[in-house]
Amino acid sequence: MPARKYGPSAPAIDHTVRALAEIGGDLSGQTHDHVAFVDLELTEVPTTGVVLDSCTFREVRFNASGYSDTAFIN
Repeated sequence: MPARKYGPSAPAIDHTVRALAEIGGDLSGQTHDHVAFVDLELTEVPTTGVVLDSCTFREVRFNASGYSDTAFIN
């Protein structure tokens, strides 16, 4: 990821997810730390009890998705 001109640098990425099959097709109950989610459709993916810590989202579609007991942490 390119360096940011101002402010803190982007979080380091340990893993990249490009297909939902890589993570079981359902995010519920999962924890992801320093993961890049790239070119995914998350519109109808179950997302209950998910922890997304220092994750990056590129070309990810969240249109009308719902999140319950989910944490997006930076």
